Amino acid sequence: ARRHPSWCGTMSSLGAVARSLTVCVLSRAQKAAVVLYACAIVAVLAYPKLARRTFVDENAFLVGATRGMFDVKDARAASDSARILRDVAGSTRTQTTAKRMEWITRALDARGFESYASPTFDGGMNTHAIARATRGDGRECMVLLTSLGVMDVDAEAVTIGLALRVFETVGRADWLAKDLIWVAIDGE
Repeated sequence: ARRHPSWCGTMSSLGAVARSLTVCVLSRAQKAAVVLYACAIVAVLAYPKLARRTFVDENAFLVGATRGMFDVKDARAASDSARILRDVAGSTRTQTTAKRMEWITRALDARGFESYASPTFDGGMNTHAIARATRGDGRECMVLLTSLGVMDVDAEAVTIGLALRVFETVGRADWLAKDLIWVAIDGE
């Protein structure tokens, strides 16, 4: 038999290895506890250096302390976009989705957002747009996702109109500290 270090004992099978390791750790439990305790102390002391700076405004938790950003004007704009999108139709569902993706890209470009169209492997198109946060550092973001081609055409038009207006309203907010990304995917 092969000779192992004295602290390991003899190892003939996986079960014996587990038993041997357990006995080894338990026989030195006090030393292991001291080492783990020291590691915990170091982690607690290092936490302020490793933690991200986060600010939570306590007024955000008070009912009525903030005002809503989405108002009647925004609802009308979302409704207008939905009305336009209802008229954007092709002879097939696939063509309707493609035309709506093109409309979304044009609408985002017209509003001054970075927008990109990415072809899919099956001939579809995905669109994504980025609203850069004025107070952000570009390392964090929030993502809105809209799937096209998987629901009723009218419901999809309303969803896109609402998502576009929410993206525009929140994306232009001066308090926004994270970039906002909207991804419209071809769900067919």
